[in-house]
Amino acid sequence: MGDEKQLGGVEAGKPFELLQKNGMPTVDMRQIQRQKRHELLAGVYMAAYGKIDASFKLLDDKIIEAPGREAETAARLWGTFTPERRDDTLVVCQSNAVRNRMNAEMRAQLKSEGAVDGPEITQDVLLSNHLTKEDLRLAQFYVAGDRILFRQRRGVKRLGIKSGDMLTVRAANADKGVVALENDKGEKKEWIPADMPRAEDGALESFRPAELKLQAGDRVKWTRSDSQRGFRTNEAADIISVDENRIVMRLPTGETLDLARDDPMASALDYAYAMTADEAQGKDRENGIGVIDSKEKSLTSRRRFYIQISRSESDLTLVVDDKEAAQKQIERFKGDKTSALEITEASKDDLGKALETEQSGVEAPAQEPDPQLDLEIDRS
Repeated sequence: MGDEKQLGGVEAGKPFELLQKNGMPTVDMRQIQRQKRHELLAGVYMAAYGKIDASFKLLDDKIIEAPGREAETAARLWGTFTPERRDDTLVVCQSNAVRNRMNAEMRAQLKSEGAVDGPEITQDVLLSNHLTKEDLRLAQFYVAGDRILFRQRRGVKRLGIKSGDMLTVRAANADKGVVALENDKGEKKEWIPADMPRAEDGALESFRPAELKLQAGDRVKWTRSDSQRGFRTNEAADIISVDENRIVMRLPTGETLDLARDDPMASALDYAYAMTADEAQGKDRENGIGVIDSKEKSLTSRRRFYIQISRSESDLTLVVDDKEAAQKQIERFKGDKTSALEITEASKDDLGKALETEQSGVEAPAQEPDPQLDLEIDRS
């Protein structure tokens, strides 16, 4: 089960999408039930059917233009909400760079109110480099200082690397395809990522080191999972207290977790105030704030726009740098991801045209929405 209007997958999701395109029986559910307000529901329907101009018109009074200060404006808006409303609001942006700016602004607001207070620690953490399994087979994507988590022994057993080991990248030679690794004992190993068997998602993961300031009142999330302890990626928790040795947090279950700062999962933390559209898929709240920077062209797409406006049930505000530019870019770029199979199946005569279409975001006309929604558009 899934919403094909959200972000497509180049990994596990793409084969399923191709099966559907090639005749796999499916049940098509077209009724949207999340949105409670008619204008918001109609705007979501229009976005779902590719009618971006109509969607923008329906949401016009909920769009704020703030050129160059989209993240700061959205954070200030969130800061005017009551604590209860903040807890029931998803703040969704397009990129990790904007998410980081928003997290900093929102945390500063909480500190000024005293909601985040007390002793502050600087925790060493590891943030994902968001590489696909095919990226991870190429030495060019490895950077000195990055940490590589191995979740299987196949392909690295001869190097003495076990499942669960995390090694540090010391150097990478893209021409030779060789990556120099070092384990926690200082032992150096030369590794050829391309020799790894084509494995399941998550068999390898690449992280970059960073620092995270933490105090009581901070809201954090896991950046990777620990299945044995039931910690799931992107699941949030609230910091109760911190000291030089421990981080105490309240989990979504209401349970209290006393986490040692040298626990491997203590390096798997990040702020959870704002999130990207990728993280927001499958989530919903009563209210939503979406942030769109039209200059982030590869991320300003119909699919991400649809996610940003469809997560909230009752109220939505969009903060954009330029309303007209954002609308045009969203209309232009659908945001699909193309698999190697789709490319190789295209004939040589059609390949150039197919690539040109993909880059421009042009697609076949969308199916017409419900006539009642068209009537509402005519009256707006």
